[in-house]
Amino acid sequence: ADAIASFNHPGYFGNFQDFIYHHKAAKQIFLIEAFNAITFDGGASHDATDYFWYGRDSKLPQPFNACFNAGWKVGFSGVSDEHSGTFGQTGKGRGGLYVKHVTREGVRRAIMTRRTFGTREAGLRVDATANGVPMGAHLSHRGKPLDIELDIDRGPKWVGRKLWVQVIGPGKDDPTLLDVFPIHVPGDHKPVISFRAKPRGDWLFLRICDPARKNDPLGHAPFEDSTYGGAVAYASPWFFRD
Repeated sequence: ADAIASFNHPGYFGNFQDFIYHHKAAKQIFLIEAFNAITFDGGASHDATDYFWYGRDSKLPQPFNACFNAGWKVGFSGVSDEHSGTFGQTGKGRGGLYVKHVTREGVRRAIMTRRTFGTREAGLRVDATANGVPMGAHLSHRGKPLDIELDIDRGPKWVGRKLWVQVIGPGKDDPTLLDVFPIHVPGDHKPVISFRAKPRGDWLFLRICDPARKNDPLGHAPFEDSTYGGAVAYASPWFFRD
């Protein structure tokens, strides 16, 4: 009865009965999978699966948008989904947690407070606050501009790397692209990245894209663009409604 769970493979086998909301289950489900393992095609390996547009070719609603709109308060994760004898292969999904204590209870607490992010980059660190409130939390500033601070790092090789931050909000069947900000990964002892975003609706999250990566939507996605490239990370949402 004290189990906690995640929406895994959203859009892959369906969309969890259109993410129909269940009050008791909501007390035990805290994550949604953003990235999974390497995909294979004729023996050739590809990059980790991004679930952002998964199921679109089957006429399913965009899974993250449907999940958050239904009222679920879940954070993002990445899953390596190991079916091999080799752990930690490159290109697989990974989940990031912010823990106060490296214990089972510390990990559980991080998941339940949604202090999480999903990525496909080994060693990537992502953290974000809105008006000083950490990702995954509730905010009372619905509709008002938010001062976002984004901390991102992947060691010396990524210093100065150009990325794009897509600010994502709710829509009917697909999410809404509220804004896009070009950023460069700062070096050590440099200020974190900051920008102002205006929410529209009950939630907002950051999708971080790398122009060096190919777009990988299934079907024709509304705001996939080679300028932005493929997603490398998702910071857990902020929610503006209890």
